[in-house]
Amino acid sequence: MGGMGGLPVAGLAILGVGLAAASAFDLRDREVPDGIWIGLGVAGIGLGAAALAPLGTVPVALWILVGALVIEPALPWDRLGTPAADPRWRWLEPLAYLGVGLLLLGAGLLGGVAPAGILPANAVAVYLTVLLARGLFESGIFGGGADAKALMVVGLFLPFGTAPLLPTPTVASALLTSLPFSVTALLNAWILLLGIPAYLGLRNLRRGEFRWDRGVGRYRLAVTELPRRFVWVDDPEAGVRTVGLDPETSQEDREIRMQARDRLERQGVQEVWVTPQVPLVVLISAGTLLGILVGNLLFLFWAIL
Repeated sequence: MGGMGGLPVAGLAILGVGLAAASAFDLRDREVPDGIWIGLGVAGIGLGAAALAPLGTVPVALWILVGALVIEPALPWDRLGTPAADPRWRWLEPLAYLGVGLLLLGAGLLGGVAPAGILPANAVAVYLTVLLARGLFESGIFGGGADAKALMVVGLFLPFGTAPLLPTPTVASALLTSLPFSVTALLNAWILLLGIPAYLGLRNLRRGEFRWDRGVGRYRLAVTELPRRFVWVDDPEAGVRTVGLDPETSQEDREIRMQARDRLERQGVQEVWVTPQVPLVVLISAGTLLGILVGNLLFLFWAIL
């Protein structure tokens, strides 16, 4: 059965179900169980290996190595007895990234690119996606590890984009096929992200609370609601600011909000400026769906204009 980029419809269904489950957890808890990413990773590796099997052992082995980089961040290393605090251990992960990259480079230089050679182009696209996602996480652009894992998994199932299912300008379709699909999913997610400040600006205007220094990034929330909302307190006048804190779990995040609530109530503050915690996994999932249906929104707007 056909699918996007040769991926069977069953593969798209697996990805869709997995992203839907991850989005539900992200909305409810702002955390996604690593089991979802591990399951999707194993399925993506298996589907890709089956597709590459006719090309021989080496292309399949390279694909599995790259796929292992997608699964690795989701593995429970702390429960497997690894010395995570040991500086020597922390070097193993970047060395693995470097080693796989050198193997891909060597395969491409010595054996050429599949199908005539031994290097699967899809493996290169997934490797670039892993580097992109990890770089966004380490730089702090991705606020949580689930965001990076979601982008890696999307790239594993859909290494490259193809012509969208819905009619799209030829120029946009041509640009789409030349980039890893993860770039499309990410750009689409960021375009969707622009809707949040637009909504907040309109909300603040309607309530007469718009201020030029915080009208589109923050909104006022009752202090009693803090434990029940996924927000960062960002109110200089109240002297409380939780932006920049990095809780390990959703429970730790809630405890931070409860502490902020208690402090603000002691000060007699009833409402406070807050910044929403964006469920980026949801936006990446939506960006993936839009990428399959209409392609890269940025390229589409550019082609139309």
